[in-house]
Amino acid sequence: MPLNLWIGNAGAIDVAVDGEDHGPAGEIGEVREVTIGAEGLEN
Repeated sequence: MPLNLWIGNAGAIDVAVDGEDHGPAGEIGEVREVTIGAEGLEN
């Protein structure tokens, strides 16, 4: 089952999945939905 996150300031959140750094979830002030599934970051 994937993990869905709504992030209100995506630039303030660094994403890492299984030790692999994906960088910021988005731009500063950007509102985003991020999905993390079995294969890692999906969007």
